[in-house]
Amino acid sequence: MTTSARLTIELHGYWHAGSGRGDGHGADAAVVRTPGGLPYLPGRTVKGLLRDAAVTAEALGRCPRGSVRAWFGSPLPEPEEDGTDTSFAAEQTLHRYTTDGGSLRVSSARLGASRDDQRRWEAWAGAALPDDATIAQLYRTVSSTALEQGVALANTLRVVEVTVPVTLHACIDGPDDPAWIDLLAANVLPLIRRLGKGRTRGLGACTWSLDREGGQR
Repeated sequence: MTTSARLTIELHGYWHAGSGRGDGHGADAAVVRTPGGLPYLPGRTVKGLLRDAAVTAEALGRCPRGSVRAWFGSPLPEPEEDGTDTSFAAEQTLHRYTTDGGSLRVSSARLGASRDDQRRWEAWAGAALPDDATIAQLYRTVSSTALEQGVALANTLRVVEVTVPVTLHACIDGPDDPAWIDLLAANVLPLIRRLGKGRTRGLGACTWSLDREGGQR
């Protein structure tokens, strides 16, 4: 048996969840999108942010010792520097036999408070005409340059695509005992105040909350 909860991520300003590539239209760094072109946060990103915050919460004594490992599993050991095989196959074998899986399963965070709402959003976006400006309004570009003593350095102009403030929703599945929901909501989520690239430059301000009654898929 599992218990589910709905995670809500409210973005308060521009944010950038990187795709690892440019967009071909002037932006050096494009944001990640769904197949329909909508903004979202991949589940691995959401889980990574939760884990980082849980590590801090456990270190501060706000969560029982061992919570991070129980929820998110043990991390993959660092590769050896003695000539040990570090191929993908070897890494997968190492992961299988030397790590523990965590009890929490985290979905991607998307527009729409329920699975049905998310499917409707994606269907709408997928049916939009190529020249429909509605989806384009979800994105902006910002420029920055590297500075040295207050002077812009030559050839350092960088254009980054950002997403406008939106509210995203994800589902977290966990153990039947709902105590994990209360711990995350009270002691872990408040530690996540920004997400994505450019957090030190003011991007990604956010508030996370967890609804025990809203996790139904």
